[in-house]
Amino acid sequence: MRLEKLIKTKVLFTGIGMIILSLILYPDILESGVYLNSAHGNTSYGVNRIDTFNLGYSKANCAHCHEQHASINGSEPNPVNGSPSPHLLFEKNFTSQSDNFCLYCHKGSGSVQASFSRINYNYSYWFGGDTTLTTPNNIYDAFNPSPADCCQGSTHNLQDVLNFVKTKWPGTFGNESNPCNACHNPHLSQRGYPIVRPTDRNNIWGDSDGEHMSDFAAAHGGQYHAPYRKGSTSTFEPEGSGITNGSNVPDYVTFCSDCHNATNVIYSSYIPQPHMNYPVNPCTCSGRNLFTIDWSNQNRVYNMPGDMHGSISRCCDIDGKIGGQWRKCDFYVESNFRTHPHSPDYYKDECDTQSGGAYQRKPVCAADTTDANANSIPDNIEYGRCDCTSKTTGNPVDVQRWWGGLKPPYETANYANFILNCTDCHEPHGSQNAYLLRVTANGKYSPPTWNIDNRTADSPQELCTSCHYHSDKTVSIYVPEFNLTFTANGAHCGNQQLCLNCHHHYSVANIDRCYACTYCVDSGWVHGRTF
Repeated sequence: MRLEKLIKTKVLFTGIGMIILSLILYPDILESGVYLNSAHGNTSYGVNRIDTFNLGYSKANCAHCHEQHASINGSEPNPVNGSPSPHLLFEKNFTSQSDNFCLYCHKGSGSVQASFSRINYNYSYWFGGDTTLTTPNNIYDAFNPSPADCCQGSTHNLQDVLNFVKTKWPGTFGNESNPCNACHNPHLSQRGYPIVRPTDRNNIWGDSDGEHMSDFAAAHGGQYHAPYRKGSTSTFEPEGSGITNGSNVPDYVTFCSDCHNATNVIYSSYIPQPHMNYPVNPCTCSGRNLFTIDWSNQNRVYNMPGDMHGSISRCCDIDGKIGGQWRKCDFYVESNFRTHPHSPDYYKDECDTQSGGAYQRKPVCAADTTDANANSIPDNIEYGRCDCTSKTTGNPVDVQRWWGGLKPPYETANYANFILNCTDCHEPHGSQNAYLLRVTANGKYSPPTWNIDNRTADSPQELCTSCHYHSDKTVSIYVPEFNLTFTANGAHCGNQQLCLNCHHHYSVANIDRCYACTYCVDSGWVHGRTF
Protein backbone atom coordinates (compact mmCIF):
# COMPACT_ATOMS: atom_id res chain seq x y z
CA MET A 1 0.00 0.00 0.00
CA ARG A 2 2.81 2.33 0.96
CA LEU A 3 4.66 1.47 -2.25
CA GLU A 4 1.51 2.11 -4.31
CA LYS A 5 1.09 5.51 -2.62
CA LEU A 6 4.72 6.33 -3.26
CA ILE A 7 4.38 5.45 -6.94
CA LYS A 8 1.23 7.52 -7.27
CA THR A 9 2.92 10.45 -5.52
CA LYS A 10 5.89 10.26 -7.91
CA VAL A 11 3.59 10.06 -10.91
CA LEU A 12 1.64 13.05 -9.62
CA PHE A 13 4.73 15.14 -9.09
CA THR A 14 6.10 14.06 -12.44
CA GLY A 15 2.86 15.17 -14.07
CA ILE A 16 2.94 18.48 -12.25
CA GLY A 17 6.55 18.90 -13.28
CA MET A 18 5.66 18.31 -16.92
CA ILE A 19 2.87 20.87 -16.72
CA ILE A 20 5.20 23.42 -15.14
CA LEU A 21 7.81 22.72 -17.80
CA SER A 22 5.16 23.12 -20.48
CA LEU A 23 4.12 26.44 -18.99
CA ILE A 24 7.74 27.57 -19.12
CA LEU A 25 8.31 26.38 -22.66
CA TYR A 26 4.87 27.36 -24.00
CA PRO A 27 3.62 30.19 -21.81
CA ASP A 28 0.67 30.92 -24.11
CA ILE A 29 -0.15 27.46 -25.51
CA LEU A 30 0.27 23.97 -24.05
CA GLU A 31 -0.53 22.01 -27.21
CA SER A 32 2.70 20.80 -28.79
CA GLY A 33 0.90 20.34 -32.10
CA VAL A 34 0.37 24.06 -32.33
CA TYR A 35 4.08 24.68 -31.80
CA LEU A 36 4.93 22.12 -34.48
CA ASN A 37 2.76 24.11 -36.90
CA SER A 38 4.66 27.31 -36.13
CA ALA A 39 7.63 28.65 -38.06
CA HIS A 40 10.01 27.97 -35.16
CA GLY A 41 8.53 24.50 -34.63
CA ASN A 42 8.63 23.41 -38.28
CA THR A 43 10.83 20.34 -38.54
CA SER A 44 11.95 21.28 -42.07
CA TYR A 45 13.00 24.90 -41.57
CA GLY A 46 12.43 25.71 -37.89
CA VAL A 47 14.77 27.03 -35.23
CA ASN A 48 18.23 25.45 -35.48
CA ARG A 49 20.93 27.02 -33.29
CA ILE A 50 24.47 26.17 -34.37
CA ASP A 51 25.71 25.05 -30.91
CA THR A 52 22.82 22.67 -30.33
CA PHE A 53 22.70 21.54 -33.97
CA ASN A 54 26.35 20.47 -33.67
CA LEU A 55 25.37 18.36 -30.65
CA GLY A 56 22.78 16.50 -32.71
CA TYR A 57 19.61 18.35 -31.76
CA SER A 58 17.00 18.26 -34.53
CA LYS A 59 15.46 21.34 -36.11
CA ALA A 60 12.64 22.87 -34.05
CA ASN A 61 13.90 21.34 -30.81
CA CYS A 62 13.02 23.46 -27.79
CA ALA A 63 16.64 23.38 -26.62
CA HIS A 64 17.66 25.65 -29.50
CA CYS A 65 16.19 28.52 -27.44
CA HIS A 66 15.61 27.09 -23.94
CA GLU A 67 18.38 25.53 -21.84
CA GLN A 68 16.18 23.72 -19.34
CA HIS A 69 18.84 22.70 -16.84
CA ALA A 70 21.56 25.22 -17.71
CA SER A 71 23.64 22.28 -18.88
CA ILE A 72 24.24 20.81 -22.33
CA ASN A 73 26.51 17.80 -22.86
CA GLY A 74 28.13 18.23 -19.47
CA SER A 75 28.91 21.91 -19.93
CA GLU A 76 27.56 24.17 -17.21
CA PRO A 77 27.15 27.70 -18.62
CA ASN A 78 26.91 30.60 -16.22
CA PRO A 79 23.38 31.92 -15.76
CA VAL A 80 22.53 34.91 -17.95
CA ASN A 81 23.49 38.09 -16.06
CA GLY A 82 24.44 35.93 -13.08
CA SER A 83 20.88 34.99 -12.22
CA PRO A 84 18.27 32.50 -13.43
CA SER A 85 16.57 33.36 -16.71
CA PRO A 86 12.80 33.87 -16.37
CA HIS A 87 12.26 31.97 -19.61
CA LEU A 88 15.28 29.60 -19.53
CA LEU A 89 16.71 31.40 -22.57
CA PHE A 90 20.34 31.03 -23.61
CA GLU A 91 20.73 34.82 -23.57
CA LYS A 92 19.00 37.78 -21.96
CA ASN A 93 15.55 38.39 -23.43
CA PHE A 94 15.85 42.10 -24.25
CA THR A 95 18.36 44.83 -23.52
CA SER A 96 18.26 47.26 -26.43
CA GLN A 97 17.48 47.74 -30.12
CA SER A 98 20.59 45.79 -31.06
CA ASP A 99 20.76 43.40 -28.08
CA ASN A 100 17.61 41.33 -28.30
CA PHE A 101 17.20 37.57 -27.89
CA CYS A 102 15.25 37.26 -31.16
CA LEU A 103 18.01 39.04 -33.06
CA TYR A 104 20.66 36.49 -32.10
CA CYS A 105 19.18 34.34 -34.85
CA HIS A 106 17.34 36.89 -36.99
CA LYS A 107 20.41 38.72 -38.27
CA GLY A 108 22.99 38.45 -41.03
CA SER A 109 26.63 38.14 -40.06
CA GLY A 110 26.99 36.60 -36.62
CA SER A 111 23.64 34.81 -36.54
CA VAL A 112 23.57 31.76 -34.25
CA GLN A 113 21.01 30.07 -36.55
CA ALA A 114 22.66 27.31 -38.59
CA SER A 115 20.79 28.24 -41.79
CA PHE A 116 17.72 29.97 -43.17
CA SER A 117 15.50 28.53 -45.87
CA ARG A 118 14.04 31.96 -46.52
CA ILE A 119 15.78 35.33 -46.30
CA ASN A 120 13.98 38.00 -44.25
CA TYR A 121 13.76 40.73 -46.88
CA ASN A 122 11.26 43.50 -46.26
CA TYR A 123 7.54 43.59 -47.08
CA SER A 124 8.08 45.43 -50.35
CA TYR A 125 10.35 42.61 -51.53
CA TRP A 126 8.26 39.58 -50.60
CA PHE A 127 4.77 40.97 -51.02
CA GLY A 128 5.35 44.06 -53.16
CA GLY A 129 7.40 42.07 -55.66
CA ASP A 130 10.39 44.43 -55.78
CA THR A 131 13.22 41.91 -55.78
CA THR A 132 15.81 44.67 -56.23
CA LEU A 133 15.35 45.63 -52.57
CA THR A 134 17.92 43.21 -51.17
CA THR A 135 18.83 45.52 -48.27
CA PRO A 136 17.96 44.90 -45.51
CA ASN A 137 18.08 41.14 -45.78
CA ASN A 138 17.47 40.31 -42.12
CA ILE A 139 15.41 41.56 -39.20
CA TYR A 140 18.40 42.88 -37.22
CA ASP A 141 19.36 45.25 -40.04
CA ALA A 142 15.73 46.30 -40.51
CA PHE A 143 15.66 47.39 -36.86
CA ASN A 144 19.17 48.86 -36.99
CA PRO A 145 19.54 50.74 -40.30
CA SER A 146 22.79 52.30 -41.37
CA PRO A 147 23.30 55.19 -41.13
CA ALA A 148 21.43 55.32 -37.83
CA ASP A 149 19.61 58.52 -38.76
CA CYS A 150 15.84 58.93 -38.56
CA CYS A 151 16.00 61.23 -41.58
CA GLN A 152 17.42 58.43 -43.72
CA GLY A 153 15.60 55.47 -42.23
CA SER A 154 13.10 54.53 -39.55
CA THR A 155 12.11 51.60 -37.36
CA HIS A 156 9.76 50.58 -34.61
CA ASN A 157 11.85 51.55 -31.59
CA LEU A 158 11.80 48.39 -29.50
CA GLN A 159 12.26 50.13 -26.15
CA ASP A 160 9.37 52.45 -26.99
CA VAL A 161 7.27 49.41 -27.92
CA LEU A 162 8.05 47.69 -24.62
CA ASN A 163 7.38 50.83 -22.61
CA PHE A 164 3.97 51.17 -24.23
CA VAL A 165 2.76 47.56 -24.06
CA LYS A 166 3.82 46.92 -20.47
CA THR A 167 1.95 50.06 -19.43
CA LYS A 168 -1.10 49.34 -21.58
CA TRP A 169 -1.35 45.61 -20.79
CA PRO A 170 0.59 45.03 -17.53
CA GLY A 171 -1.05 41.63 -17.07
CA THR A 172 0.53 40.40 -20.30
CA PHE A 173 3.81 42.30 -20.64
CA GLY A 174 6.39 43.31 -18.05
CA ASN A 175 10.00 44.38 -17.65
CA GLU A 176 11.22 40.91 -18.61
CA SER A 177 9.16 40.79 -21.81
CA ASN A 178 10.57 40.92 -25.29
CA PRO A 179 8.97 43.73 -27.36
CA CYS A 180 8.88 41.46 -30.42
CA ASN A 181 6.22 39.47 -28.57
CA ALA A 182 3.85 42.42 -28.83
CA CYS A 183 3.26 41.38 -32.45
CA HIS A 184 4.51 37.78 -32.58
CA ASN A 185 4.16 34.64 -30.52
CA PRO A 186 7.35 32.57 -30.94
CA HIS A 187 5.49 29.31 -30.22
CA LEU A 188 2.59 30.08 -32.54
CA SER A 189 3.50 32.47 -35.38
CA GLN A 190 3.75 30.91 -38.82
CA ARG A 191 5.71 31.88 -41.89
CA GLY A 192 2.56 32.83 -43.81
CA TYR A 193 0.76 34.24 -40.77
CA PRO A 194 3.37 35.65 -38.40
CA ILE A 195 1.32 38.04 -36.27
CA VAL A 196 -0.75 37.82 -33.11
CA ARG A 197 -2.57 40.75 -31.55
CA PRO A 198 -1.21 42.01 -28.23
CA THR A 199 -4.77 41.69 -26.95
CA ASP A 200 -5.04 38.05 -28.07
CA ARG A 201 -1.68 36.33 -27.98
CA ASN A 202 -3.05 32.79 -28.16
CA ASN A 203 -4.44 33.11 -31.67
CA ILE A 204 -2.80 33.87 -35.00
CA TRP A 205 -4.31 36.94 -36.66
CA GLY A 206 -5.16 37.00 -40.35
CA ASP A 207 -5.68 33.30 -41.04
CA SER A 208 -9.42 33.03 -40.31
CA ASP A 209 -12.71 34.33 -41.67
CA GLY A 210 -13.37 37.89 -40.55
CA GLU A 211 -9.66 38.69 -40.28
CA HIS A 212 -8.93 39.80 -43.84
CA MET A 213 -8.84 43.26 -45.35
CA SER A 214 -11.96 42.52 -47.39
CA ASP A 215 -13.79 41.96 -44.11
CA PHE A 216 -12.66 45.25 -42.57
CA ALA A 217 -13.56 47.25 -45.68
CA ALA A 218 -17.02 45.69 -45.94
CA ALA A 219 -17.70 46.38 -42.26
CA HIS A 220 -16.75 50.05 -42.64
CA GLY A 221 -18.70 51.09 -45.69
CA GLY A 222 -15.99 50.74 -48.31
CA GLN A 223 -13.94 48.45 -50.50
CA TYR A 224 -10.33 47.38 -50.50
CA HIS A 225 -8.29 47.20 -53.68
CA ALA A 226 -4.84 45.63 -53.67
CA PRO A 227 -1.90 47.62 -55.08
CA TYR A 228 0.02 46.46 -58.12
CA ARG A 229 3.01 44.18 -57.69
CA LYS A 230 6.28 45.64 -58.97
CA GLY A 231 6.66 45.32 -62.72
CA SER A 232 3.05 44.34 -63.42
CA THR A 233 -0.31 45.93 -64.14
CA SER A 234 -2.19 42.65 -63.95
CA THR A 235 -0.98 41.04 -60.72
CA PHE A 236 -1.46 42.40 -57.23
CA GLU A 237 -0.10 42.28 -53.70
CA PRO A 238 0.50 40.25 -51.66
CA GLU A 239 0.90 37.02 -53.66
CA GLY A 240 1.10 38.17 -57.28
CA SER A 241 -2.34 36.83 -58.22
CA GLY A 242 -5.33 38.54 -59.81
CA ILE A 243 -7.18 38.82 -56.48
CA THR A 244 -7.82 42.47 -55.61
CA ASN A 245 -10.49 42.55 -52.87
CA GLY A 246 -8.21 41.84 -49.89
CA SER A 247 -9.57 38.38 -49.15
CA ASN A 248 -5.99 37.06 -49.30
CA VAL A 249 -4.29 39.60 -47.04
CA PRO A 250 -4.61 40.01 -43.26
CA ASP A 251 -6.59 42.91 -41.86
CA TYR A 252 -3.55 44.78 -40.59
CA VAL A 253 -5.75 47.78 -39.73
CA THR A 254 -7.42 45.97 -36.83
CA PHE A 255 -4.10 44.46 -35.81
CA CYS A 256 -2.20 47.76 -35.82
CA SER A 257 -5.12 49.61 -34.21
CA ASP A 258 -4.66 47.73 -30.96
CA CYS A 259 -1.86 50.26 -30.43
CA HIS A 260 -2.24 52.93 -33.11
CA ASN A 261 -5.74 54.33 -32.65
CA ALA A 262 -7.58 57.53 -31.83
CA THR A 263 -7.08 57.35 -28.07
CA ASN A 264 -3.71 55.74 -27.28
CA VAL A 265 -0.82 58.12 -26.64
CA ILE A 266 2.36 56.58 -28.04
CA TYR A 267 5.73 58.24 -27.55
CA SER A 268 8.41 57.84 -30.19
CA SER A 269 11.91 58.76 -29.08
CA TYR A 270 13.43 59.12 -32.54
CA ILE A 271 11.42 60.86 -35.27
CA PRO A 272 12.19 63.51 -37.94
CA GLN A 273 11.80 67.20 -37.08
CA PRO A 274 10.78 69.50 -38.64
CA HIS A 275 8.63 68.64 -41.68
CA MET A 276 8.59 72.01 -43.39
CA ASN A 277 10.87 73.27 -46.15
CA TYR A 278 13.51 70.59 -46.09
CA PRO A 279 16.40 71.05 -46.87
CA VAL A 280 16.13 74.77 -45.98
CA ASN A 281 15.42 73.55 -42.45
CA PRO A 282 17.64 70.50 -41.97
CA CYS A 283 16.06 67.34 -40.68
CA THR A 284 16.85 66.56 -37.06
CA CYS A 285 15.77 63.66 -34.87
CA SER A 286 13.94 64.07 -31.57
CA GLY A 287 11.07 62.57 -29.60
CA ARG A 288 7.35 63.34 -29.60
CA ASN A 289 4.00 61.63 -29.33
CA LEU A 290 2.87 60.02 -32.57
CA PHE A 291 -0.16 61.37 -34.40
CA THR A 292 -3.27 59.45 -33.49
CA ILE A 293 -5.06 57.36 -36.13
CA ASP A 294 -8.76 56.68 -36.59
CA TRP A 295 -9.24 54.30 -39.51
CA SER A 296 -12.80 53.33 -38.54
CA ASN A 297 -14.64 56.65 -38.36
CA GLN A 298 -16.89 57.19 -41.39
CA ASN A 299 -18.19 60.63 -40.37
CA ARG A 300 -16.93 63.52 -42.50
CA VAL A 301 -17.61 66.28 -39.99
CA TYR A 302 -15.21 69.21 -39.93
CA ASN A 303 -12.48 68.90 -37.31
CA MET A 304 -13.47 65.38 -36.33
CA PRO A 305 -11.01 62.45 -36.37
CA GLY A 306 -10.83 60.27 -39.43
CA ASP A 307 -8.83 59.60 -42.53
CA MET A 308 -9.54 59.54 -46.25
CA HIS A 309 -7.23 56.53 -46.57
CA GLY A 310 -9.45 54.95 -43.94
CA SER A 311 -13.23 54.68 -43.76
CA ILE A 312 -14.23 58.19 -44.87
CA SER A 313 -15.47 58.15 -48.46
CA ARG A 314 -13.91 60.53 -50.95
CA CYS A 315 -15.83 63.63 -51.95
CA CYS A 316 -14.16 64.19 -55.32
CA ASP A 317 -14.24 62.33 -58.60
CA ILE A 318 -11.65 59.72 -59.45
CA ASP A 319 -10.00 62.18 -61.88
CA GLY A 320 -9.72 65.00 -59.35
CA LYS A 321 -12.87 66.89 -60.36
CA ILE A 322 -15.96 67.37 -58.19
CA GLY A 323 -19.24 66.47 -59.85
CA GLY A 324 -17.50 66.61 -63.21
CA GLN A 325 -16.31 70.18 -62.60
CA TRP A 326 -12.75 71.36 -62.31
CA ARG A 327 -11.72 72.19 -58.76
CA LYS A 328 -11.04 75.80 -57.83
CA CYS A 329 -7.56 76.89 -56.88
CA ASP A 330 -7.27 80.60 -56.14
CA PHE A 331 -8.16 83.34 -58.71
CA TYR A 332 -6.63 84.56 -61.97
CA VAL A 333 -4.23 87.46 -61.56
CA GLU A 334 -2.41 89.48 -64.19
CA SER A 335 0.78 87.46 -63.84
CA ASN A 336 -1.11 84.38 -65.10
CA PHE A 337 -1.09 85.99 -68.57
CA ARG A 338 2.28 87.62 -68.82
CA THR A 339 5.56 87.50 -66.97
CA HIS A 340 6.00 90.48 -64.65
CA PRO A 341 7.57 92.92 -64.50
CA HIS A 342 7.27 93.72 -68.19
CA SER A 343 8.59 97.17 -68.92
CA PRO A 344 7.88 99.58 -70.43
CA ASP A 345 4.11 98.93 -70.36
CA TYR A 346 3.67 98.24 -66.64
CA TYR A 347 0.32 99.96 -66.57
CA LYS A 348 -1.22 97.95 -69.37
CA ASP A 349 -4.19 96.09 -67.85
CA GLU A 350 -3.69 92.46 -68.91
CA CYS A 351 -7.05 91.45 -67.39
CA ASP A 352 -8.80 93.90 -69.71
CA THR A 353 -6.75 92.93 -72.76
CA GLN A 354 -7.09 89.17 -72.33
CA SER A 355 -10.87 89.31 -71.72
CA GLY A 356 -11.75 91.67 -74.55
CA GLY A 357 -12.71 94.38 -72.09
CA ALA A 358 -14.98 92.28 -69.82
CA TYR A 359 -12.55 92.11 -66.88
CA GLN A 360 -10.16 94.49 -65.14
CA ARG A 361 -7.65 94.64 -62.35
CA LYS A 362 -9.46 94.52 -59.04
CA PRO A 363 -9.87 98.24 -58.31
CA VAL A 364 -8.92 98.07 -54.61
CA CYS A 365 -5.73 96.18 -55.48
CA ALA A 366 -4.85 98.54 -58.34
CA ALA A 367 -5.28 101.56 -56.05
CA ASP A 368 -2.68 100.31 -53.56
CA THR A 369 0.40 102.52 -54.04
CA THR A 370 2.84 100.45 -51.97
CA ASP A 371 6.26 100.69 -53.68
CA ALA A 372 8.82 98.61 -51.81
CA ASN A 373 11.64 99.14 -54.30
CA ALA A 374 10.92 102.88 -54.68
CA ASN A 375 10.86 102.85 -58.48
CA SER A 376 7.64 104.86 -58.71
CA ILE A 377 5.63 101.81 -59.85
CA PRO A 378 3.20 100.29 -57.32
CA ASP A 379 4.21 96.73 -56.44
CA ASN A 380 0.81 95.24 -57.32
CA ILE A 381 1.02 96.73 -60.81
CA GLU A 382 4.68 95.95 -61.32
CA TYR A 383 4.39 92.29 -60.37
CA GLY A 384 0.88 91.58 -61.66
CA ARG A 385 -0.62 90.68 -58.28
CA CYS A 386 -4.17 91.95 -58.81
CA ASP A 387 -7.12 89.59 -59.36
CA CYS A 388 -9.01 89.92 -62.63
CA THR A 389 -12.60 90.84 -61.73
CA SER A 390 -15.71 91.33 -63.85
CA LYS A 391 -16.47 94.97 -64.69
CA THR A 392 -20.19 94.28 -64.19
CA THR A 393 -20.36 91.89 -61.21
CA GLY A 394 -16.97 92.33 -59.56
CA ASN A 395 -16.54 88.55 -59.38
CA PRO A 396 -13.12 87.00 -59.92
CA VAL A 397 -12.33 84.03 -62.19
CA ASP A 398 -11.33 80.76 -60.56
CA VAL A 399 -8.03 79.15 -61.43
CA GLN A 400 -9.06 75.56 -62.06
CA ARG A 401 -7.10 72.44 -61.21
CA TRP A 402 -7.60 68.68 -61.17
CA TRP A 403 -5.51 67.81 -58.11
CA GLY A 404 -6.37 64.64 -56.22
CA GLY A 405 -6.67 62.38 -59.27
CA LEU A 406 -5.91 58.69 -58.60
CA LYS A 407 -3.75 56.40 -60.69
CA PRO A 408 -4.50 52.81 -61.71
CA PRO A 409 -5.54 50.40 -60.39
CA TYR A 410 -7.61 52.77 -58.23
CA GLU A 411 -8.53 55.02 -61.15
CA THR A 412 -9.81 52.00 -63.06
CA ALA A 413 -11.69 50.51 -60.10
CA ASN A 414 -13.30 53.89 -59.27
CA TYR A 415 -14.72 52.83 -55.89
CA ALA A 416 -16.58 55.45 -53.86
CA ASN A 417 -14.59 54.62 -50.77
CA PHE A 418 -11.15 53.04 -51.02
CA ILE A 419 -9.96 51.75 -47.64
CA LEU A 420 -6.24 51.05 -47.53
CA ASN A 421 -4.33 48.47 -45.51
CA CYS A 422 -1.47 49.67 -43.28
CA THR A 423 1.07 47.64 -45.24
CA ASP A 424 0.07 49.32 -48.51
CA CYS A 425 2.26 52.25 -47.39
CA HIS A 426 4.29 51.05 -44.39
CA GLU A 427 7.00 48.50 -43.66
CA PRO A 428 6.42 46.61 -40.38
CA HIS A 429 9.97 46.52 -38.99
CA GLY A 430 12.02 49.25 -40.61
CA SER A 431 12.47 51.26 -43.79
CA GLN A 432 14.99 53.37 -45.68
CA ASN A 433 12.28 56.03 -45.51
CA ALA A 434 11.08 58.13 -42.62
CA TYR A 435 7.93 57.01 -40.78
CA LEU A 436 8.34 53.37 -41.86
CA LEU A 437 7.13 54.37 -45.34
CA ARG A 438 7.78 51.87 -48.11
CA VAL A 439 10.11 52.86 -50.94
CA THR A 440 8.18 50.68 -53.40
CA ALA A 441 4.41 51.02 -53.29
CA ASN A 442 1.76 50.18 -55.89
CA GLY A 443 4.51 48.78 -58.09
CA LYS A 444 6.48 52.05 -58.17
CA TYR A 445 9.93 52.59 -56.65
CA SER A 446 10.51 56.03 -55.16
CA PRO A 447 13.75 57.46 -53.79
CA PRO A 448 13.51 57.63 -50.00
CA THR A 449 11.68 60.82 -49.00
CA TRP A 450 14.30 62.23 -46.65
CA ASN A 451 17.43 60.53 -47.93
CA ILE A 452 19.85 63.33 -48.77
CA ASP A 453 21.99 61.23 -51.12
CA ASN A 454 19.07 60.00 -53.23
CA ARG A 455 16.79 63.03 -53.37
CA THR A 456 15.49 64.38 -56.66
CA ALA A 457 13.48 67.50 -57.42
CA ASP A 458 10.25 65.53 -56.88
CA SER A 459 11.38 63.44 -53.90
CA PRO A 460 8.97 65.13 -51.47
CA GLN A 461 6.09 63.86 -53.58
CA GLU A 462 7.57 60.58 -54.81
CA LEU A 463 5.86 58.11 -52.49
CA CYS A 464 2.47 59.77 -52.82
CA THR A 465 2.73 59.71 -56.61
CA SER A 466 2.70 55.94 -56.46
CA CYS A 467 -1.08 56.31 -56.31
CA HIS A 468 -1.81 60.04 -56.86
CA TYR A 469 -1.13 62.17 -59.92
CA HIS A 470 0.97 65.23 -59.14
CA SER A 471 3.46 66.76 -61.55
CA ASP A 472 3.73 63.60 -63.65
CA LYS A 473 0.64 64.17 -65.81
CA THR A 474 -0.93 67.23 -67.42
CA VAL A 475 -4.38 68.08 -68.74
CA SER A 476 -5.63 70.96 -70.88
CA ILE A 477 -8.18 73.28 -69.29
CA TYR A 478 -10.13 75.85 -71.31
CA VAL A 479 -10.96 79.19 -69.66
CA PRO A 480 -13.81 80.86 -71.59
CA GLU A 481 -13.53 84.21 -69.75
CA PHE A 482 -10.16 84.79 -71.38
CA ASN A 483 -10.53 82.50 -74.39
CA LEU A 484 -7.41 80.58 -73.53
CA THR A 485 -6.35 77.01 -72.88
CA PHE A 486 -3.67 76.33 -70.33
CA THR A 487 -1.86 73.17 -69.35
CA ALA A 488 -2.13 72.11 -65.71
CA ASN A 489 -0.41 69.24 -63.94
CA GLY A 490 -1.86 67.38 -61.00
CA ALA A 491 -0.15 69.54 -58.40
CA HIS A 492 -2.62 71.38 -56.22
CA CYS A 493 -2.50 75.06 -55.43
CA GLY A 494 -0.95 74.89 -51.98
CA ASN A 495 2.54 74.42 -50.61
CA GLN A 496 4.64 72.36 -53.01
CA GLN A 497 6.98 71.08 -50.32
CA LEU A 498 6.85 67.66 -48.65
CA CYS A 499 3.34 66.16 -48.85
CA LEU A 500 3.62 65.14 -45.20
CA ASN A 501 3.63 68.79 -44.20
CA CYS A 502 -0.15 68.63 -44.39
CA HIS A 503 -1.21 65.14 -45.37
CA HIS A 504 -0.70 62.76 -42.47
CA HIS A 505 -2.76 60.68 -40.10
CA TYR A 506 -5.39 62.69 -38.22
CA SER A 507 -4.17 65.99 -39.68
CA VAL A 508 -7.17 67.92 -38.38
CA ALA A 509 -6.10 67.47 -34.76
CA ASN A 510 -2.40 68.07 -35.15
CA ILE A 511 -1.79 71.03 -37.44
CA ASP A 512 -3.35 74.47 -37.65
CA ARG A 513 -2.60 75.08 -41.30
CA CYS A 514 -4.67 73.65 -44.14
CA TYR A 515 -5.79 70.37 -42.56
CA ALA A 516 -4.90 68.50 -45.73
CA CYS A 517 -7.42 70.33 -47.86
CA THR A 518 -10.12 68.36 -49.60
CA TYR A 519 -12.89 70.99 -49.88
CA CYS A 520 -15.69 68.52 -49.37
CA VAL A 521 -19.20 69.85 -50.04
CA ASP A 522 -20.63 68.46 -46.81
CA SER A 523 -17.88 70.05 -44.73
CA GLY A 524 -18.85 73.49 -45.99
CA TRP A 525 -15.99 73.69 -48.50
CA VAL A 526 -13.54 74.22 -45.68
CA HIS A 527 -10.23 72.55 -45.06
CA GLY A 528 -11.19 69.55 -43.06
CA ARG A 529 -9.93 66.09 -43.99
CA THR A 530 -6.83 64.02 -44.47
CA PHE A 531 -6.22 62.17 -47.70
